[in-house]
Amino acid sequence: PPGIGTKPGFFIYQAIYNVLMAHARVYRMYQQEFLSEQGGKVGITLNTNWFEPKDDNNQEDINAAELSQQFRLGIWGSPIFNGDFPQSVKDRIGARSAAQGLPQSRLPELTEQEKEDLKGSADFLGFNFYTSDLVSPLDFPVED
Repeated sequence: PPGIGTKPGFFIYQAIYNVLMAHARVYRMYQQEFLSEQGGKVGITLNTNWFEPKDDNNQEDINAAELSQQFRLGIWGSPIFNGDFPQSVKDRIGARSAAQGLPQSRLPELTEQEKEDLKGSADFLGFNFYTSDLVSPLDFPVED
């Protein structure tokens, strides 16, 4: 699976980037080559759990639930519908990459052209979720 290799935590984000860019390229190809003749729509279905704070009155739990949702759903949906990764995801991965002494974030930075290609590259959104999770903050060691 993605993420296995000599650079833990790098390949998973590269795989996400590759899937997103492939999706955008196929969407744009369909628009240019087939849409006028076929009149179809191209969508994407995203899979996630739903995340709720373990304690609704604890702001740290509320923040952790939102961040969990951004890492599980936003990392895929935001580039397609907004043109870039969620800021909270970019900030978290960038900070952990820096703490690990890496020269740049493990999350690939999208170029302006890639953002343009991605933004609006779905006519509809499918949504799969089968369970929910109660969330509290969890601090992972920097090495992870």
